[in-house]
Amino acid sequence: MRRVLAIGFAVLLVALALVVRSRLDSGKAADEAITNRPSGNLVCATEFKPVCTQLAKDNPAVTVRVEEAGITYKVLTTAGFDPGAAKIDAWLVPQPWPAMVEEARRAASEPAALGDPSAVLGRSPVVLVGWNDRLAALQKTCPAGTVDWRCIGTAAGKPWTETGGQPTWGSVKPGFGPFDVNATGLFVFAQATGQFLGRSDYARNDLDEPAYAAWATNLVQAV
Repeated sequence: MRRVLAIGFAVLLVALALVVRSRLDSGKAADEAITNRPSGNLVCATEFKPVCTQLAKDNPAVTVRVEEAGITYKVLTTAGFDPGAAKIDAWLVPQPWPAMVEEARRAASEPAALGDPSAVLGRSPVVLVGWNDRLAALQKTCPAGTVDWRCIGTAAGKPWTETGGQPTWGSVKPGFGPFDVNATGLFVFAQATGQFLGRSDYARNDLDEPAYAAWATNLVQAV
């Protein structure tokens, strides 16, 4: 069965190294898919649209489709997935999406759909950004003056007047992409969860804690 090559990124960084990855022919392993004339169907997460668009311009034999990582995930985890019918030869996506696909397929007793991901090609941190006046207002109410996701989730949806802001600002409205389909949104929500729990190695049962559930619900509803 032909398998799809998954290109993994630690966080978010476009990389032109994919240009040497070729279409996977039946029976060939991912590490054999190196050629000077790349071809095939490349699916790119939306975060990599600029680099994939350029790659398609430079390589007419490469057909590029740009879509949210979660959309491709649903296709790859479908029972009886056929890469030919789905027109997927390679997937340019941040980590940990390839591992998520294979974990879901194992849980459903389905065969692996992906080849081994490439080595990490680049890294970029996930950071918080905001208007200076809003951040300054939050610092007045956040513990130790540290504006993190735990504090933001607590303040989310509340009037700015309750968090040191101005009445004209309305309510505290955080923003990130839908974490069930958007790669960046998943990273941000995972980071926010880690900051609330105080560690990054949290387990599934930690997410069942009432305090976390209330905080997460408040955060998501305010986005």
